Amino acid sequence: MMGSSPRWSAVSTETASGIAVSGVIGALTVVSVTLAATSGAFVGGILVGLFLLVGAVLSQGTERVGTGLAVVAMVLSPMNAVRPVPGLTFVTASDAMFALAFTILLPTLLRRRVQLPSTLVAGIVILVGSALVASVISDLPFVSLALTVRLVVGAFGLPILFLIWSPRESVVRWLAAGYLLGASLSTVIGVLRGPDGDGGRYAGLTTHANILGLTMLLAVAIVPFLCHRATVGVQVLAITGGVIASYGLYISGSRAALAVLIAIALIYPQLTRSLVPIAFMVTGFAIFLAFSNRLLAADSGNAIGRLLGGGSASGSDIERENAAREALEQFHENPIIGGGLSGVLEAHNIYLQAVAAVGVIGLVGYVLVFITIVRPLLTLPSPYHLLALPALAYATLGFVTSLMWDRYIWSMMSLALLAPVLAKRYAEAHPEELEDDDQADAADSSAVAQVRA
Repeated sequence: MMGSSPRWSAVSTETASGIAVSGVIGALTVVSVTLAATSGAFVGGILVGLFLLVGAVLSQGTERVGTGLAVVAMVLSPMNAVRPVPGLTFVTASDAMFALAFTILLPTLLRRRVQLPSTLVAGIVILVGSALVASVISDLPFVSLALTVRLVVGAFGLPILFLIWSPRESVVRWLAAGYLLGASLSTVIGVLRGPDGDGGRYAGLTTHANILGLTMLLAVAIVPFLCHRATVGVQVLAITGGVIASYGLYISGSRAALAVLIAIALIYPQLTRSLVPIAFMVTGFAIFLAFSNRLLAADSGNAIGRLLGGGSASGSDIERENAAREALEQFHENPIIGGGLSGVLEAHNIYLQAVAAVGVIGLVGYVLVFITIVRPLLTLPSPYHLLALPALAYATLGFVTSLMWDRYIWSMMSLALLAPVLAKRYAEAHPEELEDDDQADAADSSAVAQVRA
């Protein structure tokens, strides 16, 4: 009679835990507000954020909080002009948020079994090894070494962390949607701010109009994945974000991003074997014809006007030719090993920059990395192959851009690397679909054989 029932004990334990957590959060909030009131605004803000973060981890757990911060980091990725500290030019708000997210996710990462694609590992090892050797013989070895570290951390660190984390498909969709949301916000705020003075081009919340064009291209390329297996409401939101991002690409004046977007639009129907993309292309072409006078204005700083030679296009071409010539000269001096990363990062061709910096051997490693991130587009079923569509867009744009290792690029490349993981999980959870596919393939083969007979 005196003993308590198991049910009551369980409820009491849960209630006690809830009260304890609530008490800790309340205490942390009081302390943070007190310290914020007695400190400067900046220090106070950090303290408030820190204590609220600790409270969130205690109440929600590390995985939930870390995942939420990773989504926020994806929202901030297309906004490389947003800095956690004014004047800190080499760290963006997205960098800080990713660092915080994966620090909190560390317990989850340590429980994961590390499985990295062999081609990715081989490519990184070859590229980094070549970069280290090239830095030693470079005229500016310490500068080249510092840039090599930035390449490893900026370009390859994030994809490796994503692969170790291997989030669920629902989380990947939130991450992709976060990037699209950030791109849309960058466009809207850019329109409100007006052009940045570079021939009427817009930069949004980025540091350069070309970066705005690149981030918008990647955002548009992820829309097809977001629309698959989604409700009508989600599809409408994704398409709306894609339209906003397309406009952002247009006002950025990036000719290269526009040309790649057109190429991707032409390829996409072949990937999906659907008439819907063709209908969208016809509609877009009709809109283009309706506003052609404005879009094709010779003095326009938009992407179409500059693609046709208007605005600042001619001056930009001269600068690119000079930078490419310097990179070629460095490559001719050291074609096998390269001359280091210093001095060749403005050639507006990431492959030319790579071969000039790390030679032919390093270029092989660099190409292996790109093969790894683009390959899912050709080898995986729908919709997972569409996660690699932004990777194809960047790999194509690489022939005319100098941007190599920034997180607004490699955050999206990380999603492409997750595509095989998601496809494998789905196949294991739905083996009946594989059997249906095998039966359909067998029926097709039988029909073909009968026709040939």
